[in-house]
Amino acid sequence: MPQRSTTRATVPGQKFSRKRGNSRHALNFPSKPPTFFNYHTMIRSPLGPISSNRVHKQEYTPYQRGLIHGAISGGLTPSKVQRLHGIPESFVRGICNVVVWQHHDQSKPRSGRPKKLSLRDERHVIKIVRLNSKITYKNLLTKTRVNVSTKTIYRILKEKSIINWLCKKRPLLTPKIAGKRYAWALAHEHWTFDN
Repeated sequence: MPQRSTTRATVPGQKFSRKRGNSRHALNFPSKPPTFFNYHTMIRSPLGPISSNRVHKQEYTPYQRGLIHGAISGGLTPSKVQRLHGIPESFVRGICNVVVWQHHDQSKPRSGRPKKLSLRDERHVIKIVRLNSKITYKNLLTKTRVNVSTKTIYRILKEKSIINWLCKKRPLLTPKIAGKRYAWALAHEHWTFDN
């Protein structure tokens, strides 16, 4: 018996075909979703490299949330919204759950401990460190008059790629070596580039 395909248009401009035969419930969806929910750049093969272009934990925009909420309000089920927009059904259900406490589909401000230092204090710390690169944390805290731990100062400096390392050890300049250098400089005072 030859396979025949029937097409039905559920979204304007998109056609889905259902093939009859062995796989009765197999739908062939278009490769590109009809809306703006195209997050994943490519499907990763099992045990393959993870693409650096893929954005993880990306938050939906208010417009995208409004599309999902409007589709649910219009009577579509989460599974139909999933097929329509090409996003996971769990995301659709999650967005429907949080829409109760969201105002105009905007995310609430994230909770968390506020920073102890203002931007002005951070700039002051960075300025002092750049002027005196060998300053210790203890002297830095007394000079800036901020009441934070050394770990906080370390994190601020690390964000600006300022890290501490041991200075290169050089021999100390003794009076004997200083005299030899001075004698050499006096002996070669009138030398030119040709000498």
